[in-house]
Amino acid sequence: MELMKHQQMAVERAKTGTDLGLFFEVGTGKTATAITILRNIFNIHRQVVPTLIIGPLAVIYNWKREIAKWAPKIPEGKIKVLTGSLDKRIANLDKLTNDIVITNIDAFAYTKFVDAIMKFGPMVLIVDESHMCKTPNAKRSKNIYQVARRTSYRYILTGTPILNSPMDIFMQFKILDLGKTFGDNFYIFRNKFFHDENAKWSGRQGYFPKFVPTPELFPILSQMIESKSVRALKKDCLDLPPMVDMLITVDLTPEQSKLYKQMKDNFLAWYEQANKASVATIALTKALRLQQIVSGHLVLDDGTVVPVDCKPRLDAVEGILEQVINEHKVIIWCVFKHDYKVLGELLTKMKIKHVFLTGEQNGKEKEEAINSFETDISVRCIIGNRRAGGTGVNLIQASYAITYSRNFSLGDELQSEARNHRMGSQVHEKITKVNICAHNTIDEVITEALKNKQDISTTIIDRIKEVK
Repeated sequence: MELMKHQQMAVERAKTGTDLGLFFEVGTGKTATAITILRNIFNIHRQVVPTLIIGPLAVIYNWKREIAKWAPKIPEGKIKVLTGSLDKRIANLDKLTNDIVITNIDAFAYTKFVDAIMKFGPMVLIVDESHMCKTPNAKRSKNIYQVARRTSYRYILTGTPILNSPMDIFMQFKILDLGKTFGDNFYIFRNKFFHDENAKWSGRQGYFPKFVPTPELFPILSQMIESKSVRALKKDCLDLPPMVDMLITVDLTPEQSKLYKQMKDNFLAWYEQANKASVATIALTKALRLQQIVSGHLVLDDGTVVPVDCKPRLDAVEGILEQVINEHKVIIWCVFKHDYKVLGELLTKMKIKHVFLTGEQNGKEKEEAINSFETDISVRCIIGNRRAGGTGVNLIQASYAITYSRNFSLGDELQSEARNHRMGSQVHEKITKVNICAHNTIDEVITEALKNKQDISTTIIDRIKEVK
């Protein structure tokens, strides 16, 4: 298998140093690039050296599969995926020396596990989806940095190094080059390159700082980022099939309409009385309740889930599947647990063989589901959670993707979109993305905003008010 031009350029760039950021847009082949860089390191040392690959739980088995594809001479026994309890992982680490260890980021919140990693002594560190380590004060970010300090080679991979603010880059680069580019103190970095737009309100009730890049220093910041990274965008380096967007608008049932209006009125009344400076997260959670009603259920204050009639929405999914399922494999994306149940029941009724890809599954179960979908011609559909299955997973067998329910995250939208619109999807004439959207609800606003690549999580209140 041959690398594409942008991948080859990154591999050559990696030969000139010991750290590099691969800021490849999802679907442009950052995993294959990193594995080729890793092979070059092994060739230099004439053996597999202790290597640690960290990523979200959803991607760790994919790394093992991709290593077998891009570095077939590495014995399978040298590739160890660590899952399960901390004690089990630590016991497995004690047996390893010159091996490739693959594990998930969340494990680094535990000091006991970090100590075992230190004892293993990785020479190479690869952090996949490094934007998950962007928070300087997070325990797992601090612990991964401590591991990074002991390594000789470091690489960070993500398509979204700056997800919310350019300040996101600081901790990722601290892990990458141990502070050589931006120093090791976040507040010195922030004060140098950013200023508080709301500083004039400091000391007043409701004040909340808003740090934005200082205009005259932003080009310098950008140059510093580029000095240690390679950027790749789909539009510049891939000849992918066109992505066709379809919007199917459905009505709410009378039951949904009544509950939606009540929830919206209560939500707006609550917001008018709330302290606007401190309710952002709570407001987002409450707004998500509206989306739950739209998708077909209501969550009570005690956590009880009450099904809500959503026949038009399910009928829309059924109509699409009836037309395409014999010729095309299909992903159905959703965000709520209740959705898995009703969609699974629908597919069972339609006698469509399907698998699930959700946050409730462990790494092995996810891997089995992905393999079944990719290799078993009889498995026609996969029902996936946008967050659990939308990162680092290859689902190029699907030429259709239906979004049944959605949250407000642009990151989740882009990640899930790239699961079947990526390298390898050239086997399809086109990729069709179908959005199921409830008329005259916040569903319409979110769908349009995400289509235009807008993250509306910070403006959700105003958007809700827009829908009459």
